[in-house]
Amino acid sequence: MDSVSKDDKFKKLKSKIENENFKSNFSIFESSVVCDEVHLKSAIKFLSRKIMSEKELKNKLRIKFGNLDFDRVIYKLRNMGFLNDNNLSKFKYESMSKRKLYSNSKIKSYLLVNNLPVDNIEFESDEEERALILLEKKYKIKTEKNKKRAFRLLFSYGYSSSIIRICIGKYFNEHS
Repeated sequence: MDSVSKDDKFKKLKSKIENENFKSNFSIFESSVVCDEVHLKSAIKFLSRKIMSEKELKNKLRIKFGNLDFDRVIYKLRNMGFLNDNNLSKFKYESMSKRKLYSNSKIKSYLLVNNLPVDNIEFESDEEERALILLEKKYKIKTEKNKKRAFRLLFSYGYSSSIIRICIGKYFNEHS
């Protein structure tokens, strides 16, 4: 992980913008250059706090500035490499499968709800392993009450009932 603070990230982004002389890239749209400059700076400020999808960033900008057209700002950020929904969806998949241990169906539905592409992701078939790791993390004590809780937990993480039955059987019967 980066040990760079949010302020440092913002300063780097800001200096990169200023160094590129981005006004020349908007020369076609002379009347809205000043407006786009303000929108671009706000967008960079949002992105310095959190990685966002294009849709999420547009929503943030609409909340702040009203219902305007932010396509030029999004286009500029995409060309600068600050917005990439394909990379974001891969990052979210890695995060949700390895760290949070969600099922593939839960991750897929999350990506679809957030308008992130699902086509470029190769979903691994290690759901049973993830479910067992999740059970080991959450339930050290194997009781009947925890067995019922484990069923609800795995269901809430998006695992199918067949995987839930297999994993609960393995974990609570073998480790008893």
